[in-house]
Amino acid sequence: MLLKAKKLLLIFFALCKVPGYIVKFNRNSIQKIFFEVETEKVKTQKIELPIKKIIELVRMLVLCFQFSKNCFLRAYVSYKVLADLGIKSNFYVGVNADKSFKSHAWIQIGEKLVLESPNKINNLAIIFTNNK
Repeated sequence: MLLKAKKLLLIFFALCKVPGYIVKFNRNSIQKIFFEVETEKVKTQKIELPIKKIIELVRMLVLCFQFSKNCFLRAYVSYKVLADLGIKSNFYVGVNADKSFKSHAWIQIGEKLVLESPNKINNLAIIFTNNK
């Protein structure tokens, strides 16, 4: 019971930071955001957390606070919340310049996509990642 309460508190406090991350995203350039993601050190924790549920909550909060489905914003805020929870994730931005320019941002944990369809990223050339 104590572990479950600890998990819920960790998730709650991490999600409380979402509005601040949205403001930070809106005030900074893409270069600053890339630099922040690239240089961030994540202190990993051994607690098992419901990652998909956390990302769903992050997406819902981003939609409520920003009224946006912007994938770059969602991926950035998701990355920051997971980092706050001690979960190492990789941030990606890809582009497809076939007939019309398209871009997409997403996060992965290891090689596993988090709430993303592989079809959405298959034809993208990665232009940024913190996965070194």
